[in-house]
Amino acid sequence: MVLQLRNAYKSYENHKVLHNISLKIQQGERVALLGANGTGKSTLLRILAGLEETDAGGLFLDNEKIDGPGTKLVPGHPEISLVTQHTKFDRNLTILENIVLPIKFESKTYLKNITDELAEVFRMKDYINQYPTQVSGGQLQRAGIAKALISKPSFLLLDEPFSNQDISNTALLKNDILDIADALGTTLVFVTHTATDALSVATRVIVLDGNRVAQSDSPEQIYHRPKNKAVAEISGELVELSAETLLYFGVERAETAYARPSVFSISDARNGREVVLEKRFFYGDNYKYYFNLNEKPFFFYAKEVLDLKNKIYVKLNPEGLIQFN
Repeated sequence: MVLQLRNAYKSYENHKVLHNISLKIQQGERVALLGANGTGKSTLLRILAGLEETDAGGLFLDNEKIDGPGTKLVPGHPEISLVTQHTKFDRNLTILENIVLPIKFESKTYLKNITDELAEVFRMKDYINQYPTQVSGGQLQRAGIAKALISKPSFLLLDEPFSNQDISNTALLKNDILDIADALGTTLVFVTHTATDALSVATRVIVLDGNRVAQSDSPEQIYHRPKNKAVAEISGELVELSAETLLYFGVERAETAYARPSVFSISDARNGREVVLEKRFFYGDNYKYYFNLNEKPFFFYAKEVLDLKNKIYVKLNPEGLIQFN
């Protein structure tokens, strides 16, 4: 199956939200919609779910048009499930009863087998018989994903799926979603404003900027070969290097350049340039170090524990400079 959005426009009270958006999502892809707040990510997701009207353009599933809520009594499509950050649960029903609502007329044996499987995968056994008001936001979010998956949709759309999870649960949830999606053959489309979530889970990242698609590419291309500065900034930490700074590190270039922090590395007096470390932050597996040049801060990461206020030598790898397409 192919989900396709063609030349979509959307505005609210003369505020342009989406401008001429065209997307084609193939079966089996894991697509991340990445962008800053206010770039139309959640609106786009609702349009892809068939729950939001476009001002122009259309949504198609295998070339069959999906009508929006303005012309359809029951909006959406049975092959597409959307999970928002605030999935609605009936407070008078247990988590288990809420999850099976979409398929409540199936046989008891089938319902038990599939709910047991989902409870195991999403670690819901301890609270699946409790009521929505008795569990945490993160637990409800996992239950919402399970509820969406129970009808085995071809496309699972997720709005900020990792936002209510702590670090350990985020890692587990990523694995759980991928395992279930692969087992069911479900295509994933999820919204995030966090680059690490997009790059680590998606097979394709679509960056939104200025109400348009700024770049649609593999995570590796988005990170290493962004098309412009906006894509580079939203997809990871960025170092800005003036022509003067580049020359200090032995690189002749007339204009400002950009790079990831890995462009810097510790060196020796023969290959590097002298800097003084001003700040150090511990990040578990490594340290983030800051130094100043021409009253401007720069930073890099290293595993070594280095003393502050001491002079060290740092080199710049010119091959690490980002070439905007």
